Amino acid sequence: MLVKLIAWSERGRDAPGKNAYDLYLMLRNYLEAVNSQRLDGDAAYLLDDTFDYDCTGAWLLGADARSVLEQSRNEQPISTITDILEPQVDPAGTLRLAAEMDRVDPVRALTLLQEFHKGFLGRR
Repeated sequence: MLVKLIAWSERGRDAPGKNAYDLYLMLRNYLEAVNSQRLDGDAAYLLDDTFDYDCTGAWLLGADARSVLEQSRNEQPISTITDILEPQVDPAGTLRLAAEMDRVDPVRALTLLQEFHKGFLGRR
């Protein structure tokens, strides 16, 4: 996810949509792919009245991505990802990434991207 996000940021204008769709697939499928068992364990706190399967997976992916970067003990990669994400999750921003992720339903793509961002920041 992190590599695709950086690739989209660096090459997105030359090849729009190329990495964006891959990002969207990861956001939509992270929980189902390998993490659904976590809902019975360390991620049980994510089960609440507003539970949304895809959003929960996107949040977990963000939290896991942050965890990977924190292991390096270098703040630069964390700030790089934050700098890429923040303008893309701002509803008043360009929303370019969300639009490239899903041209039919960019609002859903934005929601998943915002959940990833919240997980990355450790917010709920």
